[in-house]
Amino acid sequence: MLSRSLFALVLVTTVVSAACGGSEENLPASNEEFPEGRVRMEIEYLDTGLLKGHGYADAVEGWRVALISVSAVDPDGGQWIVIEPLGEQVGFGSPNANEFFEVRLAELPRGQQITIKQMVVFEDAAGNPVERTVEDRWPP
Repeated sequence: MLSRSLFALVLVTTVVSAACGGSEENLPASNEEFPEGRVRMEIEYLDTGLLKGHGYADAVEGWRVALISVSAVDPDGGQWIVIEPLGEQVGFGSPNANEFFEVRLAELPRGQQITIKQMVVFEDAAGNPVERTVEDRWPP
């Protein structure tokens, strides 16, 4: 009898957790090396109506991170709302920077994916910019 009660408790906890959204496990990540540095994007959390993640950039010696920007596009070219809250950008103008972002989820036909792009602008010591991009698709 105790094992049935324990099973029921585990089942209810699992269903409630799934219904509330959210996941502690990391979802897709993109990681690419460029001559100016490394660009990494992690989709970290799926919440009710939002896909949450971080964009990271690590410049090599002689370069700095000037900007990180995230966009999301569906297969028909429609732009999805990306929220990049002010105050959630860390390290712009230095060799290492990151930014928190959220993609507001809308209806997507079964079998289709949105493309999430992270664009990073690296600058050399003279202020010359170089733009680099990584992308990922969601759902995985």
